[in-house]
Amino acid sequence: MPLTKGNNIFIDTDAFVGIYCPDDAHHKNALILSSHIKKNDYNLVTSSYTIGEAITIISMKMSQHDAYAFGNDSYTQAKL
Repeated sequence: MPLTKGNNIFIDTDAFVGIYCPDDAHHKNALILSSHIKKNDYNLVTSSYTIGEAITIISMKMSQHDAYAFGNDSYTQAKL
């Protein structure tokens, strides 16, 4: 199914980690995809479990400070 404006896209842990961690193997492609998603105004959907898992992985790959910042940004930008 082709994506059109307004489609929902589920974002999983790997996407968040790829975008947030510069040393992640998928960082470059994740940033390109993120830019495409923003430009086309897709609706992003995720779960609190996904955010929690991303926080844990970012904490292990980067630092607890970075993980806290990611979690804070995620929850403050969420449309509940």
